[in-house]
Amino acid sequence: MPNAPRTPLDQLSHWQQIAFLAALGERSLPNYRLFSELCDSGDPAVLRQNLNLLWDCAAGLQSAKNFEKQLDLLEDNTPDPTRFDSYGVRPGLDCCVLLNAALSCAMKSNLDDCLSGSTLSLATVAEFLEFSGEIDANHPDANTLLREHPLYLQELGFQQALCQKLLTRSTPNKPLIQELRKLAANEGVSQIGISAEAAGAR
Repeated sequence: MPNAPRTPLDQLSHWQQIAFLAALGERSLPNYRLFSELCDSGDPAVLRQNLNLLWDCAAGLQSAKNFEKQLDLLEDNTPDPTRFDSYGVRPGLDCCVLLNAALSCAMKSNLDDCLSGSTLSLATVAEFLEFSGEIDANHPDANTLLREHPLYLQELGFQQALCQKLLTRSTPNKPLIQELRKLAANEGVSQIGISAEAAGAR
């Protein structure tokens, strides 16, 4: 995957890091829901609870002291890609990895979690475009084609807009968190175009 234009993640404070990663996880959740429904594996309600707690933590309404338990629950519902033939396990797994980074970041501020989350969400899009045949990884201009693809540009633009919006506030407030949750939910459509409706919207 090509290097993405720089998003100023290094400027985010701790609560902003949590909100950024929660937003990426929110945007990925329909992918996990569809995997769970099609493969009859995992519990999307656990990931939904993870996200609710993360948003509350970003808003200053929830402590991260019990998040180790949430990490254990998440691990129990993280798919093993070697057990499934379906492509859907890959974006489902990516969603879990994103939430793992978010929960870890909530417990301790870590720029690396933000950087890996950002890269992973873009990589989910890149892998989907290769799987769907829209991008040929062996094409000599594959990186350029990827950078110019609307789905990739949409995800990159989302991350940059999210980061800029967070940087306009030094402290969180309820209206801001609600606005970010709505933005990240994207009317139930994930970063690879999977809809909550298609995923059963549990």
